[in-house]
Amino acid sequence: MNKANEKFLSDLKDLIAEIVDTKYRLGYKKHADKEGDIWDNPLLLDNAIDEAIDLVIYLLTLKYQNEKKN
Repeated sequence: MNKANEKFLSDLKDLIAEIVDTKYRLGYKKHADKEGDIWDNPLLLDNAIDEAIDLVIYLLTLKYQNEKKN
């Protein structure tokens, strides 16, 4: 890879780390008292499926928005 690719990858990894840290801390603050630790959550799979469905909806909506612009 060239320097531009290495820089982009480095920036991307930094951004991902920052987003994961922030999201985890917010989720912990919101859910830990009532649901306990994430690794002990019996509903984790169901929650993940719900999130995956939301993601598909968001992606299809973005695709619709982009198609509408063009």
